[in-house]
Amino acid sequence: MQVHFISHTHWDREWYLTYEQFRLRLVGLIDRLLDLLESTPEFRFFHLDGQTIVLEDYLEIRPREEPRLRRLIADGRILIGPWYDMPDEFLVSGESLVRNLALGHRIARRYGTPMPVGYLPDLFGHVSQMPQILRNFGLDNAVLWRGFGGPRAEYWWQAPDGSRVLMLHLPRDGYCNATRVHLNRHEMLDRATRAIENERARTAVGEVLLMSGVDHVEPHPIVPELIGQLSSRLNAPVRHSTLPAYVDAVRSAVNDSGPELELVEGELRSGEDYANLLPGVFSARVYIKQANARVQTLLERRAEPLAAFASMLGARYPADELAYAWKTLLQNHPHDSICGCSIDPVHRENMTRFARAEQVVRALIDQAASVLARGVPAAPAGMLRLVAINTTVTAYSGVIEAVVDLPYEDAEPRRPDPEALDAPVVLWPKAARVVAVATHNGAALPFQILSDEDVVTFVLSRYDTPWPLRARRYRVLFAADVPACGYTCFDVEIDSAFAGEASAEPVGPAITSDERSAENEHVRITVNDDGTLDVLDKRSGTLYPRCGELEDVGDVGDEYNYSPPASDRVITSRDARDVHITRLASGPLRAEFHIELALPLPVSCSGDRASRAGETVLNPVTVRVALDAHSARRLECRPREPFERSPASNAVSRRRRVGDACAGGNRIRGGSASCEARAAERCSCRGAGQLCSDRLVHRSRRRRRRRDCMW
Repeated sequence: MQVHFISHTHWDREWYLTYEQFRLRLVGLIDRLLDLLESTPEFRFFHLDGQTIVLEDYLEIRPREEPRLRRLIADGRILIGPWYDMPDEFLVSGESLVRNLALGHRIARRYGTPMPVGYLPDLFGHVSQMPQILRNFGLDNAVLWRGFGGPRAEYWWQAPDGSRVLMLHLPRDGYCNATRVHLNRHEMLDRATRAIENERARTAVGEVLLMSGVDHVEPHPIVPELIGQLSSRLNAPVRHSTLPAYVDAVRSAVNDSGPELELVEGELRSGEDYANLLPGVFSARVYIKQANARVQTLLERRAEPLAAFASMLGARYPADELAYAWKTLLQNHPHDSICGCSIDPVHRENMTRFARAEQVVRALIDQAASVLARGVPAAPAGMLRLVAINTTVTAYSGVIEAVVDLPYEDAEPRRPDPEALDAPVVLWPKAARVVAVATHNGAALPFQILSDEDVVTFVLSRYDTPWPLRARRYRVLFAADVPACGYTCFDVEIDSAFAGEASAEPVGPAITSDERSAENEHVRITVNDDGTLDVLDKRSGTLYPRCGELEDVGDVGDEYNYSPPASDRVITSRDARDVHITRLASGPLRAEFHIELALPLPVSCSGDRASRAGETVLNPVTVRVALDAHSARRLECRPREPFERSPASNAVSRRRRVGDACAGGNRIRGGSASCEARAAERCSCRGAGQLCSDRLVHRSRRRRRRRDCMW
């Protein structure tokens, strides 16, 4: 038997304290760590939790300590990486996981060598592709805790593609089975011996792991003394060791003696009796998840492809700007941040980071799209040319929404010199209107004007201040095709003296609607008096009644777990008051309804948390329902509940869900596992009639509601 005594800390960057509050603790920890390692050679190693973001956070406050830190990292006494930070694997995209590891390796190499360990100590379960991702970074092992309940310490873990890593399963105590053994000098030997015996029973190769460290703790100077006494008592080697040394020892033992290790395959989402999995965080503070999905999608599927396209036309590829946006986004991916289980100030800062990343990304999208648009020939006189760009590998055929501004006059007396503008600006007559949309070769397209309004817009240039212009803004729909990884040009006809209303002759079947219903050739929807929807599949004749029904129940749990009160009271759409249904668009390409209602909700739970309070308040909810022409599967239903509310309408300790109905009206209740995240804040139900549920936690209250859903 050989014992590996690992000194480490687990650093949650923000959680029950804010980032800055925890950072001050981090600065103190590393200050004292440097002193300890330099003054006590017997204290050989310390692990900075497999993250490199802690180096940035520390050195921003203590730049003068960089030489000392670099020296100890180079000497192998402080272990860093391989991650940038510790994400949740399920709530971020696969690309984000790859970028996280790539950035972690890049930063670690600036100081030394990334720790060659797939360290996953406290993540709430693991995706099936993680062995594949680790292997592609040259990591042949994974050290993990949650998500698996097997009794042994060593396994093989295999991804769907066949990639396999040596999986080292942490004990029931997780990454802290030896954290407190030394706190009482008189009992530390007995405590440590018990921990060793527990692990001795789990290992198949005689390599015992003691993890001395836990959330935000500092190294204890008594560790070398404890290790020496343990070696004498056990008459066995006890080393102040490292995770790489432990992994190497296990790997060598497996290769040499060849014990048969059990093979574990795929996703790790079990073992709740071994380590709490905390699945409720998947839907805690759903606005965090929506913001992340939006920025991730813009980065991965818009900004980077468009920047690549623009670089093919000679534009500079904005590598530095994209790297900054990615790093800002990744700083919201630590599991206590993206999971929505931290204090309110933490998540307010998350939203600020999302906003910063999104601002950069949208600016990069605009820059790249402008390069592409300026590369196509100009439209004929009296026309505006639109360029629709498809950044995906799948050809698109369907409804496209565009925003068209027709500037008609200065919004202030000053007009810039034409030479100061980056591109010419055309001013249209104030009466000009959009009257038609066509392909670049003149073929008419079905189109629809969703709205038009007067706005003030700004023309930006490199050599002058912004030029404000009054403009007529149109939201225009048209049906067209765009090739994969390509673009198509469309011409918008402008009538400079138009006095009527624009209209279009639809080509083929389109949307028809009345005040309460809409249909295309595939689907008919009817809005009921209480705001629910009856959906008819015209191909099969199957009716799905009361889709989108709201359900509000009590929740006396916490930010990690839903817990219904012993005596609950269910509020549904049948209890809705003040229901107002407005048709916003009637076709021919889109029908859209706006539904406003109020639900009488108990103000809170009872004092003993066993039931819901008798007093109620009206909580407003708005729902947007839209059906596009020709679509066989896309029916958008977007419930919206004001996030910031007045105290008079503030119900707490509650959960809200939106359900779909099966044929015949039988309800299917499911958890958030019945949804999979999609781009643009949508989710796709895996089966007709399943319930998608997302929990929104804010302050002490629980709210659950459905995200945007594609039917």
